[in-house]
Amino acid sequence: MTVGAVTSSSTEFRASDNCATVAPNSSCAVQVRFAPRTLGQRSARLSIVTDGGNRSVALRGRGVDTIRPTVTARTPGAGAKAVRHGRNVTVRFSESMRGVRSSTFTLVNSRNGSRVAARVSGTASRWILNPRRSLAPRTSYTVRLVGGPAAIRDQSNNRVRNTTWRFRTR
Repeated sequence: MTVGAVTSSSTEFRASDNCATVAPNSSCAVQVRFAPRTLGQRSARLSIVTDGGNRSVALRGRGVDTIRPTVTARTPGAGAKAVRHGRNVTVRFSESMRGVRSSTFTLVNSRNGSRVAARVSGTASRWILNPRRSLAPRTSYTVRLVGGPAAIRDQSNNRVRNTTWRFRTR
């Protein structure tokens, strides 16, 4: 049998083969590479044209997000000095996040290691840590963001990198 063409109806499914001529009682391999350009369900048809008849196969795949989210802004910034005592800590991510809570977005007094009691709130990509009391004067604080499968991650479960930075109050 002679294989004339192996093609896909979509450029998101790329077909390749080693099937120019197939001897009786033998086989050849057709490989399909799925490279979606968007998220969600995708479909196409794989067409195989031969001198023994044509065949068509349904192809399906799901495009997924595999890009790790990042921290795009933070306030106070890393190394900031003379930060007001009543200041909230804010963080902005590159995309909508989940798993941001008081155990994954924390503030610690760097001098004595005690965790600052705070309320964490936010929506989508912007989150706020609001200390329940004013911060101590002339004190360094460490902000920690914890990423992980049960911690800070995007809607596709891509984890943010663990992130730490310090600032000092006036």
